[in-house]
Amino acid sequence: MKSNDLISIIIPVKNERDRIRTIIDGLYRQTYRPIEVIFVNGGSTDGTVEEIMNAIKDKEYSSGDFKVRLLREGDFDSIRSPANAKNIGFANARGVYVLFIDADYIILNRNFISRVVEALRNTPRVSVG
Repeated sequence: MKSNDLISIIIPVKNERDRIRTIIDGLYRQTYRPIEVIFVNGGSTDGTVEEIMNAIKDKEYSSGDFKVRLLREGDFDSIRSPANAKNIGFANARGVYVLFIDADYIILNRNFISRVVEALRNTPRVSVG
């Protein structure tokens, strides 16, 4: 069986504590593997970082084919913006494929990532919205 290529999913966040578990759960339920989820925090003050750290420590979300990572914009640059967060995430992504999503996405379709990767395989420069 051919293994899939890693996809890195970059999510800029700032004060998104109440949305973190929803987005992680939606990504974790995906049929596609391997997945690397990279949160790039832009200076949250509401517990977003703690919520992400709890997810990282959660064994359910820390398997060989599903990883959650946290980067902080302030560790890379003094600029704080979603665009800068995306650039930081991209520069630190390990995946063959990279997908940018927002923290308020609710992913209901378990094949969402599979469909994105298939589109990227067929058209290397594509935007799926």
